[in-house]
Amino acid sequence: LGASEVDRLVILGGGANLKNLDLFLNQQLGIPVQVANPFKDVVVKQDSGLIDKDKIHLEFDSALFLCIGAARSIIDELATKTIEINSLPVEIRQQNKLFIRKLTLEVILTISILIGAFFLIGAKLAIFGMQKRIEAIDAQIYASGYKQKEASTKVVISQIYSHEPRWLEVFKEISNIIPDNTYLERMSYHNDELLVEGVIISKADTSEATLSDLMLSLEKGIFKNVSLIESKKLKEDTLVIRTEFKLKCQVE
Repeated sequence: LGASEVDRLVILGGGANLKNLDLFLNQQLGIPVQVANPFKDVVVKQDSGLIDKDKIHLEFDSALFLCIGAARSIIDELATKTIEINSLPVEIRQQNKLFIRKLTLEVILTISILIGAFFLIGAKLAIFGMQKRIEAIDAQIYASGYKQKEASTKVVISQIYSHEPRWLEVFKEISNIIPDNTYLERMSYHNDELLVEGVIISKADTSEATLSDLMLSLEKGIFKNVSLIESKKLKEDTLVIRTEFKLKCQVE
């Protein structure tokens, strides 16, 4: 957990008395290994006097150290009011707690950042989808507006054409009723009125009767409100009379 490298190994306890264990660990780990003797500087008194510290048996020493560790754990439990066995120094235990707390805070912060990032990504995707839907709606509105304008234009065109005469029928009607001695020279259409200009050529003075019959024939067909605008007689000689006329009418 971020500690410095291990440069030596100290073994203790009953298992530490296993023969050549320290040599084996030294060869396998490549670092110095020694069997602990925590009581090497302790003087033991007996009834017979002092016992040399060098004569303290290693097995007895290790077993006694385990008892001291257990006793130390009980003292720590009473002091901290926590049920645990932890022989590490207080400063190391505090470092571990601080590290765990720091790690917990980092994990919580990381999770919060990830949740926020996912939320922002989801919001951006939602906004992007909304923009696409708005663009689609705008396109539909534009298309419907264009179709509406097109329909309106067609209606206007149809209204314009509805006021125009059906010229094929007009020409057929006039060709069927026009007399043999009558010739049309000009036709025009303005303000819903058809203007017809022509000439009647007769050998006798029968132009008025011919013109009257022509107007009656027009009234019986698809024309209405037929009226004479002008009539002018021109004698080319004593036998032929040329009568120019102008008529106006409306087409049903």
